[in-house]
Order: sequence, then structure tokens, then C-alpha cells
Amino acid sequence: MAQWIEKGDPRSPYWVVGEAPGADEVAQGVPFVGASGQELDRMLAESGWNPSDFFYTNVAHERPPSVNKRGKWIHNDIEQFFPGVTLARKEGIPPFRGRWPRPPIIEGIQHLEHLLATHHPRLILCLGGTPLWALCDKSGITKWRGSELKPAPEGPWIIPTFHPADVLRQWPHRFVVVQDFKRAKRVAGRSPAWRQATWNTLIEPSLKDVREWFHSSPVGPELLVCDTEGWGVVDAIGFASSPKDAICIPFVREEGEGQVQSYWSLDDEVEVFSIIQDVLTKNAIAFHQGNGMWDNQVIGRNWGYMPNVVHDTMVGQHVLFPGLLGGKIDPVTGKVDKKGSSLNLAFVASMYCDQYVYWKDDGRVRDEDYTDRQYWSYNCEDCLRTFEVLEAEQAGLKALKLVPQYELLMRLFPIVTKMMFRGIKIDLAKAREMREYVHRVRATEQAWLDEVLGFPLNVGSWPQMQALFYEDFDVKRVLHRSTKKPTLDDDALEVIARREPLLVPLIRHIQNLRSLGTNEANFIRPALRDRDRYRTTLNPAGAETFRFTSSETAFGEGSNMQNLTRNDE
Repeated sequence: MAQWIEKGDPRSPYWVVGEAPGADEVAQGVPFVGASGQELDRMLAESGWNPSDFFYTNVAHERPPSVNKRGKWIHNDIEQFFPGVTLARKEGIPPFRGRWPRPPIIEGIQHLEHLLATHHPRLILCLGGTPLWALCDKSGITKWRGSELKPAPEGPWIIPTFHPADVLRQWPHRFVVVQDFKRAKRVAGRSPAWRQATWNTLIEPSLKDVREWFHSSPVGPELLVCDTEGWGVVDAIGFASSPKDAICIPFVREEGEGQVQSYWSLDDEVEVFSIIQDVLTKNAIAFHQGNGMWDNQVIGRNWGYMPNVVHDTMVGQHVLFPGLLGGKIDPVTGKVDKKGSSLNLAFVASMYCDQYVYWKDDGRVRDEDYTDRQYWSYNCEDCLRTFEVLEAEQAGLKALKLVPQYELLMRLFPIVTKMMFRGIKIDLAKAREMREYVHRVRATEQAWLDEVLGFPLNVGSWPQMQALFYEDFDVKRVLHRSTKKPTLDDDALEVIARREPLLVPLIRHIQNLRSLGTNEANFIRPALRDRDRYRTTLNPAGAETFRFTSSETAFGEGSNMQNLTRNDE
């Protein structure tokens, strides 16, 4: 039987559940006594908690084994208790909740379930992805953190957040964890008579419903939050008149096997479009516009007019916390990249919304069991969450005296939208000349590579590049900083060039080919496709420095203008 490494009284109504003990914890037989535990105490105290009020435990009560991967020792990695499917089959490990956990995990979960059945805590702080999976059967701590989860009606509230060890590695996460702990404090203070607030959503409206809903929110200066669904088209459009009242107006419904039909008759659709145009052009409209004013682009291109955008919650968040996490959170996978971060609606809602539970998978992950009504409900929730975020942000902007900065960015919206639709003027003759030059140089570079290697090499193919460098040349693998997996990106090639000077000429030709390919794909081809204009999304609320960012439009045009290669390169 395992030795349970725990601290405090399990009869406490408040628990902390982590992943596994580290070296200090094993040595002392007490959890959370190392550097991360000390930081945990500080964050709890800062959030209004008394750290001594908690019972502390982990999912696993053994320290994960240290492993040496290509000369680098890795310690305290919980993933060592979760082999892949092939290794799990060799070891005879059965699947459990979609994973293959080794005995320390299974034993820890059984112990945890026994404790829960015996003591019935009121609230659990769930630190990291492993306890989130063990307690709630959910994956992706970046997605689910900050959610108010209650897997069983009579069970405890569970608030997942980042592990304090993660905070020590990524210090901007500290602010987020403190906010999650403050949310947990509010949840723990709810009375036994507390009931979850309900929303008034209309998701399958008739023409009469549409007329009456907007009659209750009369056309005029009143504020409405709006959100569209669809990729380059409007499959549905939602409106919220408060944080509790919303309508979704569909335009198509699924007929199975990817087939759709119009939601409305022709006459009814004409009236619905007329009502929506009146509302969007005469009311004060607020969006949370991902991907650089996405809704503006789609409505403007498809319907021929621009909404009267007065507020944007992405802009508000950008002014309040520019570059908070330094990485964009993918709403489905939860992965983080270096594109901007805390601007995602799910993240923003997790910071400001009451009774928050992550919901973005509801509209992004669709399968054969997914219904139109679920999709339309998702659209309404986007609108309701955005309205609640808007109210909180406006209060924050006023308190911090940042309203002038916010209003300046909002004044840029119509200007930037006009720039996007007009496009950026290019020299068509120069673009064609550049295309011919790139083709000529690429052919020369490729011929050099093929002759030197004795076979054709596709520099854009990861399997071919991996086989060349890591198998044929047997060079030491370079790991990506974030994924910790072997990579051959430009930074990795520079590392290899420093280690293996004889490979420098080969590497430079590979880099040249890649650069030329990027230039052609990101600039020359899009420029020539749109004749003498280069169209790209321009976003005034994307970069920490408050410069504009650019990206592909909602219609697949253009690309990131910051990726263009200079002529001399």
C-alpha cells in the first residue's frame, strides 16, 4: 500500500488536490513544501484564503521517475505515469478515461474517491491537468481553468487552475491563478439556498418572435451585443440585450450529410434581413471580434453595409491587459502560441463572468450527434458572455482612467475596415517580376541541393528533413522550446550550423529555399490573385506594442504582412 503524502484535516470543507509530490515532499512526507508550495501559500493568502484552512493531497503519492531524454534529465514529469498506447499494451495497462495510467495514478484516484465519499468537502482547488482529468474527466487545463465545475449535484465545487510549479515556470500565469482563487472564494461563500441564474434565450425563432424580440429592444441608441457564426458567411447571427437575454437568428439548418436548407421562406427572410440591417446600423453594437474584426468583414462583404460598432470587448481587454500571457490560447485544444493570448473570449469570460464554465468546445467541436439547437444555443452564450464581459471591462477602464485609450482604438475601427476592403496598393509589374525571379532562384537553389545530396529534397517536408539530419547525418537532435519535440525550424538549423560547420553551406541553401517559398506563398501569390490590391485583415488590438497586426482575412485572402521577406533576403 502506498504511503499517502497529505497535510491538514480531510474533514475540512476546503481541499487542494495537486498532481504528484516532488523530491522535497517525498523526503518530508508532506505535500506542497517546496518552492511551488511556498508560492501556493502566498497566492492563497493574496486571494483572501487562510492556507491552513485547507486539506492538501495529490492524485499520485509517488514522485514520477526521472528520465534522461537525449542527454537531458527530466524530473517531476507527471506524464511518466501515463505511457502511450503501445507501451501500455506491452505493460498490460488497461485504458481508464481515455488514458493508460500506471498503478500510482490508479491507486491515488481510488484513495481520493474514498476520501471524497467519507468527508464530502464543499470546494476543491484542482491544480493542474492531472487532477482535472481525475476529478472531472476533462482534458486541457488551459481551457478549463477558472471554470466552476460540479460533476455530481451533491458533490463539491471544483475550480481548476494552473499548478504553482507552472506559475514558477511561467510567471504571467500567477495573476490568472490568483483570480481563479478569488473566484473559488466567492463560490465557497454561496449559501445553501443559492441557485444558478437562468438565461432567457430564444434559439429557434419564428418571424413573429424576431419582430417581438426587437420590439422589446427598440431600434435606437440602445446597446446590443452581436455575434455571427459561420466561416466567411453568416449561418446564424445572435444578439444580447443584457447579460441574461439573447436571441439567435439562424439562416440555415442542417439536413444531414453536410446538406443545409434555408431556415426561412423567401418572404420571411427578406423581412428578417431588413430588421437586422435596421438594428445593426441604428443601434449601438458591441462585438468580441476575433481574428481582426471578423464579424465586420463577414457582414460587410456579405450584406453590403457596416454595423454601428461602438464597443469591442477584445479591444477593452487589450487596453486593460496588453500581452497578459504572451501567447494565444486555442479555444479547442488549449494550446498556447505566441500570438497574443488573453484576448480570447473564453479567457476573458473566465476573468470577468459570474458562474463561468468553459463552453467554446460546444460550437467548435461538431460531430454527427451535434444538433442545430446546440449550435444556436452556443451562439447565444457567446453573446451573453460578451455582454457580461463588456460591463466589467467598462468599469475597469473607468477605474484605471483608460477610457481615452480605448476610445482612440474604437475610432480606428471604421478607418481600418475601409483599409481592409480597399486593400493595399501594390506594383503589379514588380510583383510579376518578383515571381519570375523567385521561381528562377528557387530552381537554382533546388538544383544545387539535388546535386550535392544526390537525390531531390523537399525542404518543406518534416519526414524528409528529419531523415536527412537526424538519421543520415546523425546530428544531435534540437528540441523545440515549447513542445520539447525534435524540430528543424530556422532556429534549430542555426544551432546545428554552429555545432557542425561542415553543414553550413547546405543549411544556408535550405534556408534560402524556405524563405523564397514563404515569400511566394504569403505575398506574391495573394498579391497576384487580387490583381493590384493586397487584402489582409488589419487588427488594432493584437500586439502588446499597440501596432496593427495582420492576418489572413475571413475569406482566405492575404496573410501576415509582418512575415514578408526583404528583397536582399
